[in-house]
Amino acid sequence: MSDKIDEMRAANDTFKALTPAIDTKGPSRLVWLAIALFCAAGMGYAIYAEKVLGLMPCNLCMLQRGSMSALGIVSFIAFLHGSKTKIFQYFYIALANLAALSGLILAGRHVWLQHLPADKVPACGPPFDYLVSNFAFLEVVQEIFSGSGDCAEIKWQFLGFSMPECLLAVFFALFVGVQIQLIKTIKGN
Repeated sequence: MSDKIDEMRAANDTFKALTPAIDTKGPSRLVWLAIALFCAAGMGYAIYAEKVLGLMPCNLCMLQRGSMSALGIVSFIAFLHGSKTKIFQYFYIALANLAALSGLILAGRHVWLQHLPADKVPACGPPFDYLVSNFAFLEVVQEIFSGSGDCAEIKWQFLGFSMPECLLAVFFALFVGVQIQLIKTIKGN
């Protein structure tokens, strides 16, 4: 019987030695992993919607993808690093908050444009790649935030909600996940 227990302990020790980056001790690392996986799934669907469903993203959609990607990358790095040092934990939380809040603001602006009366919708602007290659960064941001007719079109719906409305809910949920990390860090978990 003791030989069996010793074998099980040895196997457990071997498994732990082979998987140091996936040591998920502590719930905070699992939250970072969940956020990263959620962002990866969201980006996967965005690419599917573009390549398979033929939905071409507008300028605000491209920026929302950037926010989602940034949040996913920061969360994945925070998961892999698993820092116990408060300064790193707060650093990851600050970056994740920045990405989640920018996504919330962009999605909110997009929803607002979609709900404008037809006569108030701005004229269609140039595509994202043209803006980036021909204008300074601040001009690109200003042009995108002013919105365009492309951004006001509703090309896809799920349960009656447009994609920007769904993204508004998604970014809110991700923002809540980051706030859970902040609370855990403050409490010392």
